[in-house]
Amino acid sequence: MPTYESILLLAGELRPAVFRLARHLRQARADAEELTPSQLSAMGVLLREGELQIGELAAYEQVRAPSMTRLVDHLEGRGLLRRTPSPTDKRAIVVGLTDQGSELLEANRQRRNEWLAVRLEKLTEAERATLRTAIPVLRKIAET
Repeated sequence: MPTYESILLLAGELRPAVFRLARHLRQARADAEELTPSQLSAMGVLLREGELQIGELAAYEQVRAPSMTRLVDHLEGRGLLRRTPSPTDKRAIVVGLTDQGSELLEANRQRRNEWLAVRLEKLTEAERATLRTAIPVLRKIAET
């Protein structure tokens, strides 16, 4: 059974590697219409989950509703999001991506995937297999 100290050492090695990779991936989004990581993340939630009320989107992003309202106002002003009446609650408004927002998000994801693919191509097949095996473990860490 691993000791807490050995797990702490592993965390100390993994954390900077993950942060550095995340930083490079954020930088690979360059020219994504000068959107912040928070804006891109909220748009990604809407792409994955579909239309949501602002409070629901705020919960996904773990921010307060007033902060999400400001973010949505900005993205709506740029034509990337739209507000529409909720199909299930006439008192509520839902937020969704516009076609322009979906296209921008897809182009951003493509740039990031291409950046990462260039680096993955330089690895051996055994190293890529190790990464394939690690993906579910990394997802599990991220979800807890």
